[in-house]
Amino acid sequence: MRFYERFEELCREKGVKPTPATLEAGCSRGSASYWKKKYLEGEDALPDTRNAQALADYFGVSVDYLLGGAEDDATGTPSPPCVQSAEDEKKERFCPGSPDRFSPQDAELIFALWGDADNIDEKDLEDVKRFAAFIKERKRGQ
Repeated sequence: MRFYERFEELCREKGVKPTPATLEAGCSRGSASYWKKKYLEGEDALPDTRNAQALADYFGVSVDYLLGGAEDDATGTPSPPCVQSAEDEKKERFCPGSPDRFSPQDAELIFALWGDADNIDEKDLEDVKRFAAFIKERKRGQ
């Protein structure tokens, strides 16, 4: 089973939707949307180590089980740490808790506008924010 399938299954079992679950566990609002988008594209985006542990704690399962492993053992044996490839780390730029150069809110904005942050610098982001503030102010004046 893939991570997002297991995540949705755990949400159904707990009676909570994915976005509230990620927020209650301490992930950003955009995390669940990002994981679902990648899942629908045939990729398996994984949460970073900190967020995987937070989600596992929230659902009361091991990290291994959360990430798609076999049935969770009832002994509560700690899961080994999540090891990520460089590609996984790149994808996790949009989930807070990972040590990135952008805040979670900025990461969500970057993801919405550009899809990734590879060629985005702080100046580009500030330009977008200023333009958004200008549009907001202009709408207010109408």
